[in-house]
Amino acid sequence: RPPAPRPSTSFSGSLRVSSHAQRATPLGGRSSSSRLSSTAPACLGLLASPASPSMGALPTGLCQNDKPPSSIVSSTLRPTELVAQGVGPHIVGDISRFTDGDSLYEIMTIGSVALVRAPWLVEFADSGIGALPRRQDMPGDAIWSMDELFEMTRLGSRKLRVGHEIVAVSHCWLTPHHPDPERKQAEQLGRFLQAWTNTQPGLLLKRIAVFIDWCSLMQEPRTDAEQHLFEHALQHASLWYAHRLVRVWMLTATAEGITPYQQRGWPHFE
Repeated sequence: RPPAPRPSTSFSGSLRVSSHAQRATPLGGRSSSSRLSSTAPACLGLLASPASPSMGALPTGLCQNDKPPSSIVSSTLRPTELVAQGVGPHIVGDISRFTDGDSLYEIMTIGSVALVRAPWLVEFADSGIGALPRRQDMPGDAIWSMDELFEMTRLGSRKLRVGHEIVAVSHCWLTPHHPDPERKQAEQLGRFLQAWTNTQPGLLLKRIAVFIDWCSLMQEPRTDAEQHLFEHALQHASLWYAHRLVRVWMLTATAEGITPYQQRGWPHFE
């Protein structure tokens, strides 16, 4: 039975949020040396606000939406629906990879992808000091372990622990050497994490894991071992943008003089 779509959160502004999968074709963009490279279903969704809410306050335009507006999202095809329309498993792959927790657990176990703790991101955003460190320089206490995030079922498979969330962030790299040298995107992400936590009943900031490529994937310069881990992450890039357990947030705001989000190849893929 196809999995039911998870609810989306909507803000008004420059950040898109969705957990609905939609097909897309990569158009090119950043080199694969610093970003993911794969063809996969992409996730599009609702606009969200970069406003900085105080704790307990709602940012302007915050609301709940079960259906994305047709002007933003024209269709929401999940892998099971692609198969139903005649796209074979040789293209879509094993559907369970996009629905069960085992595939995400395995990648974390291997170490090719690291998920960042939301409280660490919020604290970093509030600190006002420096730019986000690359994956190899991340402090150990900022990274989730797989067993903290997933638990084993009676059948021996892995599932996301109750009350936990995984968020994948799609964003523009503002320079070739660092995606966010002036930390503007990090600050926006920190504010949104706080706002989202404040408006979701029962959701705790400490239970959110974040996939953001600069901090989650091995970056240049890499050792041989790090290069192998990076290449393994590339082979499974689609999981972070099409898995039913992962929400996709799109940071669409760019400064004047920077190529807009909507005109970039990598964000189009994501």
